[in-house]
Amino acid sequence: MKKFEDLRTRLLAAHRHRYDGFERPPGFLLQRSVKSLQNFLDDVLHKQVNPEPLVLTLARDERNGKNASIIKRANVVPVSLYAREMAGNRLGSLRVYHSYTTTLTSNREDFLEPKVEWTNCAGDIMTISWLPNGTRFVCGTTTHSDSHNQQYNKPGNLLFGDAKLNTLRAYPDHRIPRPLVANGDNALEAMRESQDPWLFTSVVSSDYDPVFDFAFTSSFDNTVKVWHTSGGAIALRETWYHEGHVNFVVTNKNKDGSKVATAADVPTRAVRVYYAERNPSNKLLQAYRYKEFSCKRVHGEDYVPSDKWAYFPSAIRWGIDSSVNHLLLIGYSPRSLNNDDNEIPEDKRSTGELCLWDMNTYTEVKVNSAATSNVFEVAWHPYRPSFAAAISASQTSEKLEEHIRTQIRLFELNEVSGQYGVVKTLDCPAIDINELTIRPNSVLYSYIAAGCTDGKVYVWDSAASEDHAMCILEHGDPVEEVIGDREQEDIGVKFIAWATSPDRLYTGSSDGVVKAWNIRQGKGELVRNLIEVAAPITAGAFSPDFTKLLIGDGSGRVYLMDMEDDEEKDSQTESAVASPGILNVQVNGKQRAIRRPRPFIPHPEVPPPNQDGDSGHSNEYQYQLGQRIAKEYLQTSRLTLHPDPTIGAVQGPAYHETGLYRADAHLNGNPQGPLLSGFESLQQENQSFSRTNRFWRQRGVQNLPWGSHLHFRNTRVDAEVQMTFDASTRFALEAEGVELGESLVEFEYEDEDSAYDGDGE
Repeated sequence: MKKFEDLRTRLLAAHRHRYDGFERPPGFLLQRSVKSLQNFLDDVLHKQVNPEPLVLTLARDERNGKNASIIKRANVVPVSLYAREMAGNRLGSLRVYHSYTTTLTSNREDFLEPKVEWTNCAGDIMTISWLPNGTRFVCGTTTHSDSHNQQYNKPGNLLFGDAKLNTLRAYPDHRIPRPLVANGDNALEAMRESQDPWLFTSVVSSDYDPVFDFAFTSSFDNTVKVWHTSGGAIALRETWYHEGHVNFVVTNKNKDGSKVATAADVPTRAVRVYYAERNPSNKLLQAYRYKEFSCKRVHGEDYVPSDKWAYFPSAIRWGIDSSVNHLLLIGYSPRSLNNDDNEIPEDKRSTGELCLWDMNTYTEVKVNSAATSNVFEVAWHPYRPSFAAAISASQTSEKLEEHIRTQIRLFELNEVSGQYGVVKTLDCPAIDINELTIRPNSVLYSYIAAGCTDGKVYVWDSAASEDHAMCILEHGDPVEEVIGDREQEDIGVKFIAWATSPDRLYTGSSDGVVKAWNIRQGKGELVRNLIEVAAPITAGAFSPDFTKLLIGDGSGRVYLMDMEDDEEKDSQTESAVASPGILNVQVNGKQRAIRRPRPFIPHPEVPPPNQDGDSGHSNEYQYQLGQRIAKEYLQTSRLTLHPDPTIGAVQGPAYHETGLYRADAHLNGNPQGPLLSGFESLQQENQSFSRTNRFWRQRGVQNLPWGSHLHFRNTRVDAEVQMTFDASTRFALEAEGVELGESLVEFEYEDEDSAYDGDGE
């Protein structure tokens, strides 16, 4: 042992002097510190050195399935960075059919997580639009406004939100005075008196103008509201009145001026284009003016006006590319005026029109194909003078192949003729198409996605030679029961959107699920379910920078989804005190933080409409109908208030002017005759009422002649009962709930006045 200590000391001294005077040791030994060598020699001394070499590594614990997705996501970034450094940013460097940029952006967007949930909006969320700053947004909902369900109408149809402050605030501006209903429960006087004098109307479309910082909302109150949104405040700027329900409002993103298109449910002049420019002298925005446009079919020789159906705008879009952003594309469909499609003639149900207008010259641009087809939806190519239209299938296609029910036709501009013609037709088996989007995948070709009422999304590649979809993305069964044919009765897919990469498609349907798909993987691969809710998905929109996603459902809920990194940042800045928006619960023995749903911020109560029927606000308090009648009766002495407040209003000196008598309650049916005895006894003046200042008191017994003797006898009975049982019996009775020593006698109570008559107190 002593020899080892001497050797240990000499080795450490030589290592400390870098082996000066000795032969050069192996290089790895020179890289170790004196402390490391000392620890090794200590292990040798205590025989703790393994004879076989060991390699120690650090790795994540991937056995926990809960963290599998997080680990998979975290591994993508270092692997991609390593591949880029080693092989460059070229196709194939990652050994998969993805570019470096696509891999990184998809890895980030696939992990959007729910951040805030707002509840109790007026109805189904129908429209969501982000404002230019990317933190504020506007939502619109449907409302119950039919004569048979007006009792369920409530505020919350128009809401402006702030993703930074996590707030959603209601605005009352889209409303009308509640109309009188002739039949049904809502025709009852009691129902009218108990309901809000205002009827809030459905807000079904919205958009924004980034140039002038205006937001636009359209509603079934036959108006479009223009909102000023700069400076952080939301203020109503003006109102555009129309002749019917306004289903669409879309803005042109051209920086030269403001152009806004609206479409209403009227047979003629349904489309308006509002336009305004800045005054060159003072740079202020000039007043909006508008021009009207009609479906050309209403001026055709074969068109016969009908009071049952008409052609209404079904889709409307401005061109996106700078070369076509002055063009307005409009699709028309036949629609019943009485919500009964059977009123549309059989030979007209697949007809419609596709119109293209140049809003610089206000002239028509010729479209050579599908000009008379029923149009479901339209979409512009973001970088080319090209658009797609979802239309009813031609009769020839239906006869050749029965499964072809609708078609997507791609139109390109012919620069020689200046007209648009079809360059490709894509076949679709769905009956109806809700949504249509285009995503370029190269200079000339694109992906086209269509969300349909059958709960499926069909995706085509315009470069493919065949006309059938390259992949079909299918959602599950609807969360709400559907009676009849699903394609006819279900809303189906109402949300489809591309993010920053062409291989990711996000969809939401009536199964209450928002899904992220990889459309370039085989026939379409489900990446993950972003969110699952208990109602159909009815609307959705990405923020301009694609870092946030808003989802609306059929139960009046709005969900804000954000990147996981932002969630972590927020959690670090939050106080250690539990947030009122977070609910901490125990799940399977583990603490989990669940976000509480938040109600929207209600707007102030709106004063009732003026008595003259004007829908403007009134600064004076307006009495409801019943209150006005009661006040009039009191002022004219038809009724008078009794001095006793418990009786209230009774007949006044001029009550006979009302003529409100029950003839059957009077002798011989004469209202001027005396009351019959049965009705006379029910009159208020012949009944006694208890006053609020009276109370019941037990009669005293101390002055009664027999009171003392009775009290002494009762106490002896109580004592005898107590002595009857031994201790064990008493305990057993008490255990069974027997009430011992408590009186079960119910005493007779009298009025206060009579109780004190005999006491002399």
